[in-house]
Amino acid sequence: MCTKYGIFCLNDDSPNNLSQNSKWSLDILAVHGLNGERLRTWTESKSQKLWLRDFLPHDMTQARVMTFGYNATAIFENTKAGIRDHARTLLLAVVEARNRPSACRRPLILIGHSLGGLVLKQALVIAQRESQYKQIHDNVRGVIFFGTPHQGSGLADYATTLARIPLAIGVDTHPQLLKGLKKKSKDLKRLTDSFRKYLDTSGISVVSFYELRTLKGLMVVEKASALLTPVNEDPTNEEQIPVNDNHRGMCQFASPDDETYRAAVRSIKRLYENGGLVDVPSVHYTIPHTANPHFTGRTDIRQQLSDYLVFSRKEQVQQRFLLYGMGGSGKTQICLKFAQEFRKKFWGIFWIDTSSTETAQESFLSIARACKLEESIDSVKAWLASKRDWLLIFDNADDPDLDISRFFPHCTESTILITSRNPDLQRLANAGSCKVDVMSSDDALSLLLEISAQARDNEHAKVLAEQIVKDLGYLALALVQAGAVIRQGICSLDGFSELYSQQKRELLECGRSSSTSEYHSSVFTTWEISVRRIGDVDESHAKLALELLRLFSFMHFDSIDKSIFELATAPCGEDAEYGEEGIFRRSLLRQVMPSGWNGVLWGKAVALLSAFSLITVENSHRISMHPLVHEWSRDRMSDAESNTAWDTALVTVARSATHEMGYTDVQQRRRLLPHIETLMANEDGKMFAPGVHLKERTYAAAKFMLAYSESGQFEKALKIGLEDLKSKEGILSPSNQHILTIRANVAINMGELSQFTESATLQQSLIGDILASSLADTDPATFTNLILSVILGLASNYSCLGLHQKAIDTCTRSINEYGLHLPPENPAVLGLREVITIANLRIGNVTESIPATETILSVRTKACGPAHPMTLMAMGTCFCAYSEAGMYDRAWDVQERCVSVLRDTYGDEHPQTKQAMFALAELPLKYDLPRMKWRKALVYREEVLRLMREEYGDRELRTWVYVAELAMEWFRVGEVARALEMQGEVVRGLEKLFGLDGEGELLKRARKDLVMIRKAFKARSMVGWLVPGKVV
Repeated sequence: MCTKYGIFCLNDDSPNNLSQNSKWSLDILAVHGLNGERLRTWTESKSQKLWLRDFLPHDMTQARVMTFGYNATAIFENTKAGIRDHARTLLLAVVEARNRPSACRRPLILIGHSLGGLVLKQALVIAQRESQYKQIHDNVRGVIFFGTPHQGSGLADYATTLARIPLAIGVDTHPQLLKGLKKKSKDLKRLTDSFRKYLDTSGISVVSFYELRTLKGLMVVEKASALLTPVNEDPTNEEQIPVNDNHRGMCQFASPDDETYRAAVRSIKRLYENGGLVDVPSVHYTIPHTANPHFTGRTDIRQQLSDYLVFSRKEQVQQRFLLYGMGGSGKTQICLKFAQEFRKKFWGIFWIDTSSTETAQESFLSIARACKLEESIDSVKAWLASKRDWLLIFDNADDPDLDISRFFPHCTESTILITSRNPDLQRLANAGSCKVDVMSSDDALSLLLEISAQARDNEHAKVLAEQIVKDLGYLALALVQAGAVIRQGICSLDGFSELYSQQKRELLECGRSSSTSEYHSSVFTTWEISVRRIGDVDESHAKLALELLRLFSFMHFDSIDKSIFELATAPCGEDAEYGEEGIFRRSLLRQVMPSGWNGVLWGKAVALLSAFSLITVENSHRISMHPLVHEWSRDRMSDAESNTAWDTALVTVARSATHEMGYTDVQQRRRLLPHIETLMANEDGKMFAPGVHLKERTYAAAKFMLAYSESGQFEKALKIGLEDLKSKEGILSPSNQHILTIRANVAINMGELSQFTESATLQQSLIGDILASSLADTDPATFTNLILSVILGLASNYSCLGLHQKAIDTCTRSINEYGLHLPPENPAVLGLREVITIANLRIGNVTESIPATETILSVRTKACGPAHPMTLMAMGTCFCAYSEAGMYDRAWDVQERCVSVLRDTYGDEHPQTKQAMFALAELPLKYDLPRMKWRKALVYREEVLRLMREEYGDRELRTWVYVAELAMEWFRVGEVARALEMQGEVVRGLEKLFGLDGEGELLKRARKDLVMIRKAFKARSMVGWLVPGKVV
């Protein structure tokens, strides 16, 4: 099948390329002319820009842009039959491309170049006469002609013209092909007359572009022929536009700034918008409010509303559109703005408050009174059913139990606009739906500055306002109320953020306005109403929904995974220890799921919260909340409720993790870190507070401490451990297993923080306490693992303190004493062997260390997996061993693999990732490797620099020291231009730190290096070859 024929969509990525995507509200179809081609005709030859694909979709985002290809070489072998045949082929292709209900009613704009315009004219004449093409006829908004010979040739013989320029347009000049194109051709005149009658009856408009320049010295289509309206008549339905180009170039544009292209876009927009609902007398307008005079932005949503409800021609169907989103996002204001803007397009606009059955009924009665009807819902519905061209706005349709469809009047030529927090109402929206989310940062900033009466050119005010809109989560209603607070002088722009952090609710309540032109509820009130409605539902899933809202408020607001709760509800061995008074046992989550996980109940509870847009649920079952809703749901609780919710969230998160060291266990703890952080940020001394729940919270704290340690946040882990020990003083004996374990973890984190001596002292004391305890008799396995892990930490500290032989002796003795009966993959035994290897490396026994490091890496990879922290540690040891042994290729390979795993597992910002990247980047510099290795390493050096700038900024001296090193490294590998650029940055950065007149040694050296690199750059530019290494 020849793919150059038929309809082809230029801006749809769907596999069949003609999807019925509901986002489109307009179809644009372009048809080429004689010897043209569906893409080449519209492509500018030098730039290879196809404006229908490269420019138009950006200017008409709501439009599906298509081209039609057909065999135009022999189009006039039989002029009349040829045009008619191709016109019918076109009609069939259009029907196929618009064969769904949402597409067949879509407005259609046609574009034809040259003789392709005749095919369009013939197709429209046929569509008017034959009922199977009625949908095309009814939805055509207009036609744009580029150089179409409506009147035949302006020369005495058009065929002669074509015959004289065969090379210019590549046409077979056989007389029979061109016979019908003479100026007095009866076929052309008949087609033009029929098309004029079509225009008179259909009411559509056309745009005719005509050329002003010749092609190869000849005017292909004269002005008089390119226009439908005779020269001596005034055009009515035709816009006439001259083009300063020839017949071929008039429809090819190299830039979206091209004058003709801009004229074409204006024409398309005018045809689209003028072809929608015509203005009608606005008889009724029962809108209780007006839009906020400071209404800002929402251009994309307003465009969708106008596209679907105004500019898309009405058919025999009631058009219903839904705006859904969280309370305070601005749905009502968008509706008010739409009603104001398009009041003239509707005979009547009516407002129904569907907050409840009672408010809906009162709204209908208000309409009845205003329109002098019998005061009942049915009478208003019947009256509207007998009318047309009305808009009914159902506002606040939030109650999932209220069926608003029973309020819809049965009328085809009408429009209904719905606002709701419930996304499920999309099932009623046959014309489309749109989620109203937070505002864009630019729109939010503009709105706040406008309402707070701040000068837009005040840069200081912009900086302060940017922080405020960020604090308020870009939520429309919150911004309006914050702006009102500032405008009223209750709070200044620079003092708002601090005051807001202390008195959120009170501050925004002050911004409420009693004026009907502004929001009449605070943002918190709208959410409170939702919670009350959920509370009115006396069912288990509603109670669980409110409990989840409380628990979510103490977790991170993003990526709350269902699996956390599923794992938490599973039977847990510790439950018996805490008794019936345990935190989790007494929680509502356990009460409604006494036998374990209940997915149906969970789904119903989450769906209820989602129905009020208090949460957002992704396809992956992850839940997120707007930050402001997250804060509000926490702040609205009493102290007692807050303490209970925090406790429950704490143990829920902890129960979803384990103490095990498998890869999946480590990954689960890593995923929980954002929630752990949020819980700890709201801890307020509750974690180790004395009382009946101390043991259960301590169990959670131990898991949190482990998660922090694994993520490299050793200070946070150490803080938890020390507070835990302090809380147990006088309660548990020093030989208690829990105390011993926590002390061991505290010592490990002290060592990680380079407190080697303190850590070693604690570990020496701890070994004595473990040996003195009864643990060896009561739980030998725990005793062995605990004492080996403490000895491992002690030996590591010895090595870090330079006592390498002591470290080796300690490890060897411990393996012989406690580890011989353990399997080789035992983590503690492997760790001790690894310390021996590292110590040997540090005292110069490199050769004998290589086999040991390789064995450890192999065993850990098999036992734990390639991404386990212990495997990554073994990779680091291998890297050191290979580097010291001069096996740089192996060192590079293993460290590059380590960096890749760390980036995939932890991300670029993790301390271990940064450390590994830095080590890899330093390898060529440290060991003076060949230039090729330097180039590979510099890629990582640039990454390290990016991370340093993100962490420290350009105001830190360490950043510029690193940039200076990197500049010289680029210089050493011959990248003199890059080196010059970076060294210039160094000098400018240091001058900002020390002043232009600074005389510090670092700045002097930087300036000296810059002069040297400039000389090398000039020398290289002059001679065209690399600067010799001795110059470096």
